Amino acid sequence: MNQIVLTEPNELLLRQALAEREAELDLLLETSQVLSMELDVDRLLQSIADKARAITHTRTVLIPIINTECTEYTYRAVSGEYRDEILGETLPLDTGICGWIWRNKQPWWQETLRQLPPEERLRWEQANDNLMMVPLIGKKRFLGGIACMDKQDSSNFDRRDLDLLMLFANQAAIATENAMLYAERQELNNSLERRVAERTSQLQQLNEEMETFSYSVSHDLRAPLRAILGFSEALLEEAGSNMPPAAMDYLQRIAHSAQNMQALINALLELARLRHNPLHWRQLDLGQMSRELIEEIQTQYPDTLIDLVIDGEISISGDPRLLRIVVQNLLANAVKFSRDRQPARIRVGCHREGGEMVCHVADNGIGFDAASAERLFQPFQRLHAAEHYEGTGIGLATVARIIQRHGGRIHAESSPGEGACFIFSLPAPSHPKKSP
Repeated sequence: MNQIVLTEPNELLLRQALAEREAELDLLLETSQVLSMELDVDRLLQSIADKARAITHTRTVLIPIINTECTEYTYRAVSGEYRDEILGETLPLDTGICGWIWRNKQPWWQETLRQLPPEERLRWEQANDNLMMVPLIGKKRFLGGIACMDKQDSSNFDRRDLDLLMLFANQAAIATENAMLYAERQELNNSLERRVAERTSQLQQLNEEMETFSYSVSHDLRAPLRAILGFSEALLEEAGSNMPPAAMDYLQRIAHSAQNMQALINALLELARLRHNPLHWRQLDLGQMSRELIEEIQTQYPDTLIDLVIDGEISISGDPRLLRIVVQNLLANAVKFSRDRQPARIRVGCHREGGEMVCHVADNGIGFDAASAERLFQPFQRLHAAEHYEGTGIGLATVARIIQRHGGRIHAESSPGEGACFIFSLPAPSHPKKSP
């Protein structure tokens, strides 16, 4: 077996080459760590250009980046000579060495020009031996390239220079793609924040307009409505006995309509105010509140026997004034739609589920089709004729708004002729929420 014996000069050259390669690998490792920490795209590309120039010992390095539409490329970073002349220049992608690399997906160096067909070689003859360019290819798209021009020792680029730049470009491509993705994510976040700010501004403007409208309703509409109602009642008292029956009926209808409109305006204003008033959380006895309210409601229906059943001691948590509106509306509805039963049975109860109290108000009234249940909680949505069952059509919308402000939910269950049950949730007394 032949044994290779290194002479002293050859051994020295080998050691020198190994030392150079070890230094290059250390530089690549250091470069990889530095690049992975930079997330600003332009600073990163400039760092790539500077380090590529140090690694390849060249006078100038250019970083062309292709746009997302793949129609043009821009020199986003330049290191060394010609920086002021080249930086920021944009060219069509069908021109220049960058376009050639994008189409062919391979590097350009001194051997490339010699291997081209004669007719294509003439097109690129301006690219001399002192140019080397490798592609920047990320995981998701072709990014651009790294172009090195003019070695400092005036020698030509060789295979070793090309392999070293390719290793560096692989690291640079990963870092560049990550920085671009980060920039896109930041831009998306900024865009979302701008949209949220715009929507918030629009909502504030809408709220201001609603407040102006509420003020107008409260002051501008109530005054003429009170005048209509007052004069109608005065006319009925003073001249009612002398009026023909038809005129008396018309006047009574006017007064009744004015009263209904006044109740509707009051309900709308109360619904509008719900979003502004802060919540004052207290622990409340739902059973005691229900008994007090039923006594008030009973006076409106003296001919109806009301049987109220309270399921145990019921402790809930919320704003006393607003929850009283909730219970009053639900009980009044229960009695109204059960008034023809003898007795009208109303059941109020609660049970705990996790951190919530789930409460119900049930009756044995006329009920409704469950398919239409969601409509009940929208303003002016009625399931029964107004001439048979009085009301503004705002009460349950108000109830839903109050429950939502407390962080709860409400829904209804029913069948025609089988009564109705309204079920709502509130935070349990041991876990009161802060006012929104």
